[in-house]
Amino acid sequence: MKTAQGAVLYFRRDWPALIDLMRDVNRTAPDFAPAYDWLGMAYCQQLRWEESIEVYEKSVQLSGGLAEMVAGMGNAYGLAGQAQ
Repeated sequence: MKTAQGAVLYFRRDWPALIDLMRDVNRTAPDFAPAYDWLGMAYCQQLRWEESIEVYEKSVQLSGGLAEMVAGMGNAYGLAGQAQ
């Protein structure tokens, strides 16, 4: 349910609210990979590359290397001007 709310916040471009919501999900469900994915996307939109990469690495680990998470992490690395 909260990840659906996160999608709405993402497309409304309400990055601070999305970050707050996904951090809350991370506190209550620390092994839920999609919350880290949404958080990584929000950090990218705020140009917070290091934080984005950190949470994307967590999402990849928790998801077992799900392609969507790996792609998001690669995007964050690229935007940060880094190679994986």
